[in-house]
Amino acid sequence: MKKSIAVLILALSVHGCGFNPLNYSSAIEFSADNNLPNNFKDKIFNISQLDNMTTSKVHIREYKFEKYNVYGGNALRSLETELKLVLIIEIERNNEKKTKQFMILKRYKSNELNPLAQNEMLSMLRNEMEDELIQQIILEVNLIDL
Repeated sequence: MKKSIAVLILALSVHGCGFNPLNYSSAIEFSADNNLPNNFKDKIFNISQLDNMTTSKVHIREYKFEKYNVYGGNALRSLETELKLVLIIEIERNNEKKTKQFMILKRYKSNELNPLAQNEMLSMLRNEMEDELIQQIILEVNLIDL
């Protein structure tokens, strides 16, 4: 008898908490300034599916990609390279504007690579950082909906 009452109370409390998973169905309209690289513009505008149900507008105001070489010892080449990608966006939803800054920082050893491999590593990491930023933007816009 006590077990069934405990199970009933537990079931009612779990049902009543109103847990809903995050819904990614809201449409996002992207716009950008002219200082964005073309490959990043293509990525952003390919995920943007405009329809009549556009609920959020995201304007990308600033895109900065910086590379910093870390030197040490008697080597002529850098030991490590630090990549920093900063994105400043403005989210507009229900006539409210919020400005957000996203930053991703990555480091990799550059003294073990030949120059061609280093350029490939740089482009691969930049591509990966851009993909992570897009996922962060989508998550942030959907979290604002909550």
